[in-house]
Amino acid sequence: MTILDEPYGLGGEDFAHVAKEVPAAMMFIGAGIPGRSHSGLHMPQFDFEEAVLPVGAAILVNAALRHSNGSNT
Repeated sequence: MTILDEPYGLGGEDFAHVAKEVPAAMMFIGAGIPGRSHSGLHMPQFDFEEAVLPVGAAILVNAALRHSNGSNT
């Protein structure tokens, strides 16, 4: 697994406005299918590797549990 820690801009994304009001984080999980040409989000050909769904779900569950236990890290 590769973790990239770098700035990413989304143009019209309003998430930053939410993050000003409440603790927030944004993550991207690479889910491309090897050997398939890239098709962008919101495109009819969009597809992703469903095997990454448990990874994303586990990250979100862990974050929710840590938050409910008062952890800031």
